[in-house]
Amino acid sequence: MNHLPFQLKLFVGFSPDSNFEEGMEEANPYLASLLTGGGDYLQKANYNQKRYLGKPTSSLLSVQQLENLEANVVSLLKRLVPGYPFENHPLCLLALPYEDEQ
Repeated sequence: MNHLPFQLKLFVGFSPDSNFEEGMEEANPYLASLLTGGGDYLQKANYNQKRYLGKPTSSLLSVQQLENLEANVVSLLKRLVPGYPFENHPLCLLALPYEDEQ
């Protein structure tokens, strides 16, 4: 797998606000655990003292692949909190330190 220079990975994520957190409290606990437990689903990240929920990639992506990743993240977030206005809260693209899986 190709890694970005300087051991960085891209992370497409959403910084939850209080409205999203309230929606998460009403979400199905099993579904929330499944979709936010990492792996192929959503992962948690911290950057500049903010929390993010999204998906990382350690490989270089084309614009189309990045758009597909963004759509996948939004789809998963909508399954967690269907009524949240995601269109008013765009996702962020972050470059985070790469940590090898153990």
